[in-house]
Amino acid sequence: LLSKNNSIQAISVNRLELEDEDIEILFSALETNSTLEHVDLESNLLTSESLKYIGKCLKVNSSIRFVSLEGNNLSIGEDDLSFVNFEEDLRENNTLIYLSLSDTLISDEVMPNLISIADNNPNLIMIDLTDNNLNHSLQCELQNILKNNREEYELQRAFEFAERQGIQREYLAGSHLNEERQSKEEEINRIIKELEIRFEQKKELFTQELTIQENEDRKLEKKLEKDTLVRLTRKKKRPAKVA
Repeated sequence: LLSKNNSIQAISVNRLELEDEDIEILFSALETNSTLEHVDLESNLLTSESLKYIGKCLKVNSSIRFVSLEGNNLSIGEDDLSFVNFEEDLRENNTLIYLSLSDTLISDEVMPNLISIADNNPNLIMIDLTDNNLNHSLQCELQNILKNNREEYELQRAFEFAERQGIQREYLAGSHLNEERQSKEEEINRIIKELEIRFEQKKELFTQELTIQENEDRKLEKKLEKDTLVRLTRKKKRPAKVA
């Protein structure tokens, strides 16, 4: 179900006495999950073998950002390559930003692997190593790398924020220009409409005046015809002159 789930963003399965076999099943399902970001495995019965399944998942997963293994026994024995393989897997991960190994009984032997992990994963900004008995200078070396990662991470986030703000300003400016363009188009359309109305009014007035003029002309023609007819009638009624 987790492999196809696209809504869950965090799971917490702490203090459930989970073992390495359970982690194999869980992280195998998470390999193709694209929404889960936070996995809390605190205080279970996990060993360093679980790192094999977690690393295999993180090698291909592109959403998991927080993993907590706090309170599990991740101490390694002779010829145990769990952290070496974990380091190799995380070379191909660019999304993990937080890894908690607090109170996991790890030793100085794995510190070079953790330092390499931090050095090769610029997005990894926090590895919690509290409550472990570790060499102070090695911890300082790791923390300095993580500090540089955090500064780069924050700078990148600030750049992305500024970029989003710029895009937003461009969008708003574009919207403003669109509003101005629309306003001008509406004004032009209004003027055209007024001109059309005026033209129609003048056309109607001209038509009325033309009709009136035509009526006047017809009246004048009739009057002229009538006057001509009257003159002809009078001329016919005059007596002939005696020679």
